Amino acid sequence: MLKIAIDGPAGSGKSTISKIIATKLGIEYIDTGAMYRAITLKAIQLGIDIDDENQYHFLESTSLDICNGRFIMDGVDVSDEIRSVEVTNAVSTPSKMAKVREYLVEYQQKISNSKNCIMDGRDIGTVVLPDASIKIYLDATIECRARRRMLERKEKGIDLSLEETIKEIELRDWKDSTRKHSPLRCAEDAIVIDSTDLSIDEVVSRIINLVNERTKKMSKYAYKEGQNVRGMIINVTKDAIYLTVDEDNKAVIYANDLKGYQEGQKLYDTYYEGQEFEGLVKQITKDKKTGEPLFILSTTLQDEKDKLTLFEQLKENDEIIKALAFNQSVRIYAVSNTNTLNEIGKRLHYYPSALDAMGRVLSMGAMMGSMLKLEETITLKVEGDGPIGKIIVDSDAHGNIRGYCDNPHCHFEYNDFRLNAKQTIGTTGFISVIKDLKLKEPFIGSTPIISGEIAEDFAYYFQVSEQIPSAVGLGVLVDTNNMATSSGGFIVQLMPNTSEEVIYKLEEKLKLIPTVSEMLSSGYTVEDMIYNIAEDVQILEKIPLNFRCNCSKERFARGILSLGAIEIKEMIDENKTQETTCHFCGNKYYFTKEDLDDLYKIAKEKECKTC
Repeated sequence: MLKIAIDGPAGSGKSTISKIIATKLGIEYIDTGAMYRAITLKAIQLGIDIDDENQYHFLESTSLDICNGRFIMDGVDVSDEIRSVEVTNAVSTPSKMAKVREYLVEYQQKISNSKNCIMDGRDIGTVVLPDASIKIYLDATIECRARRRMLERKEKGIDLSLEETIKEIELRDWKDSTRKHSPLRCAEDAIVIDSTDLSIDEVVSRIINLVNERTKKMSKYAYKEGQNVRGMIINVTKDAIYLTVDEDNKAVIYANDLKGYQEGQKLYDTYYEGQEFEGLVKQITKDKKTGEPLFILSTTLQDEKDKLTLFEQLKENDEIIKALAFNQSVRIYAVSNTNTLNEIGKRLHYYPSALDAMGRVLSMGAMMGSMLKLEETITLKVEGDGPIGKIIVDSDAHGNIRGYCDNPHCHFEYNDFRLNAKQTIGTTGFISVIKDLKLKEPFIGSTPIISGEIAEDFAYYFQVSEQIPSAVGLGVLVDTNNMATSSGGFIVQLMPNTSEEVIYKLEEKLKLIPTVSEMLSSGYTVEDMIYNIAEDVQILEKIPLNFRCNCSKERFARGILSLGAIEIKEMIDENKTQETTCHFCGNKYYFTKEDLDDLYKIAKEKECKTC
């Protein structure tokens, strides 16, 4: 999750800056001050003594939520009420209480773990989000902050002199920095920005650039827990060995995590600066001084048995990533779906060529599903004149996907160790996209197959059917055991405001990057693939991808009913159990004579009603 913490004194511009950044990055702005106001409002409504901390029993039964910038308490929108004069005059009292602060800090942390967000306050980087992706301490001279506060007040019809406002802010600074619970202070790893001589746009731009740099760096070098990494030792102490990894990153292995370590052993007798060292990533944290990734390694966990026991749950999963790039003028979707493809392949015994073609359409389905909202669904249908026949893929906005083809047992010989999707799919036919947007009628778009290369055909679909200029890259590698070793792809789409300069840069990058298959087989993550494609990347969302089929015996029963009473009677007369198989997952469902008798009665009743 992307967590941005912005702290600073009154009048430094925290709230204004945070709201703009939230909008630009497409993340949630969490107004922590509004939360304290909400608790104050409820205390007033309940008629309790707001000075008595023991009367705040209602905290645990209070529900808070933020929806489209509006503040919801106990299911009621209180966005306007919390800004009343009565609440404003009283909010400082509960804000000082340890009980209230502990409750709200826990709630704020809970929010930050569920969504990308930005928070501003006076203790965000030090108390609320000590693990924030980036911490900013926004400051300005007291005179500058006073002038800003004067302008705010003037807009509200309140006229105070500069001297009066300075005194007010000085008092506020003193109270904030000396209060008992969570005083105002700059986090050790925060980046200080003095906004005195900077415009709002300049501050916003600087912070967004910092976020992009940090996000890019974390993505480029962040190994997964359970992976082996190799580095060079730069320092040895009595308790630990310090290394560089990939030149820019640091790692540490503590004595107790060294295989064969004996208590009292002097590490520098065995290990030395400049020595190459390999260890297993046990944990990924951050360096307290720099805020950069710090890998905690182990060699005691390198045995396969231990790795499987401790890191099985951490094995790499399929995922879709949505991002913006080139100053938010380009949308990017990228996916890795190797595990999902193999799940489909195993269930229905796909041959290599069929698996290759299915993987490409599956990647498209996953990425186009991520473009949907809420409960919308999408179906891709590729009908070419090749031996695989029709390919169908269903997906939704939540990363659920399934697919099948008419002939999973088609295969052509490898050509230069690669499969030819064009041979499998064919070069004439149609691509159809059916979107169920929960309206009366589904959206249906269709374009002809122009090459048989799925990436080219879908790029053509986006241009013609949806009028969105798009670049599509797809790739699948299949071994001789009918298993995919890598499968994934990307979609790059131009926004209406994309400049010619950006288009040129993007075109040049796409010419130079390796193929999707080459990137994934070389160990690229989905994020790595995005950063290799574009500049100024902002990761918006990561969606786990899972194979999921919604078939059931009840669904097949409804299908049998649709055949009508006559055909069901013929099944009964055969006097044998009928077997049905799901095209998508291969699950079998059986209908006994008794099951068919029940369905026949229902079908007859329906026909009688229509007579």
